[in-house]
Amino acid sequence: MCLWSNIHAGWAIGYLFLFAFIVGEALNNLLGIEENTIIWAGWRKLLLVTALSIPFLAISPYFLENMLVPFNTVGIEPLRAFIQEWQSPNFQNRGTWAFIAMIMLLFMSLWTSKLKLDWSSFFLLIGTLFLALLYSRNIAVFAVVATPILSYHFDNAFTERNIILRPRKTVPHSMALVNLALIIIIVLGVAVYTLGILLPDNIADEQTKILPVDAVTYLNESDLPNPIFNSYNWGGYLMFSAPDYPVFVDGRTDLYGDFVLDYNAIYNNLDDYSLSELDTYGINLVFVEAVSPINDVLEKSSEWTLEYRDTLTTIWVRSENNE
Repeated sequence: MCLWSNIHAGWAIGYLFLFAFIVGEALNNLLGIEENTIIWAGWRKLLLVTALSIPFLAISPYFLENMLVPFNTVGIEPLRAFIQEWQSPNFQNRGTWAFIAMIMLLFMSLWTSKLKLDWSSFFLLIGTLFLALLYSRNIAVFAVVATPILSYHFDNAFTERNIILRPRKTVPHSMALVNLALIIIIVLGVAVYTLGILLPDNIADEQTKILPVDAVTYLNESDLPNPIFNSYNWGGYLMFSAPDYPVFVDGRTDLYGDFVLDYNAIYNNLDDYSLSELDTYGINLVFVEAVSPINDVLEKSSEWTLEYRDTLTTIWVRSENNE
């Protein structure tokens, strides 16, 4: 937990698993459920180790504040408002259909198996399913919990119906050669495909389709004034490709916090916010998508001049800097 908490704020998931398991195993013991239940002696050891691990979260450059990172992150409004993975799953999106299928299979496995769902599995399932329905990023967490439970109950349902899959202990020589040939073909195919997409020319072509490559080239070759107001989506790219222009915002929403709300108000000109706030921040350069709402505002203003436009990007410069 000490290592995990210094690498990623997702360490809170570990404690969610532990607490659900601790409560579930206590109920299993109290209600006399013996199947796969940890006895009280093992339960006390688990409780002790979990409790002892908590102070080790403070072994971090941030000391006690490190323990608050997950809670502070969840409380950031812009994350929930603008970041897709922090929003509830959109079941109209085909990308979520595998999640739906897993839930259906889970119900089917529990219905067809005569095994009772123990309390640890119950708390882990409802807890992670709630988190997955609340934030899309937690679908993977639910899958980690659901997969072994689903497999365990399906296996029992098959066994009850005398459907037992026995793996081969040996295979004929000809089958072994076919398997080996298939493995070699798959490995070579993956290697050729991977190397192909990693060729510099291919990477450059793909970047040009979705990133403002040409606009950044123009930006670096021109003597345009700072500070810059840039698109949130391109902040990370600009940090590396145009280091002479410190970004207004980038994709690290958890670091910017409520400042992203201010960015959004400017970008979308909420309540005629754009021009006044660009003045407040002293912005002299606007680097945004060609379809950005702020373009309409800047186009109507005599204070801003269109410096560059392509199919992806527009660059605006404060007019007084073009005189």
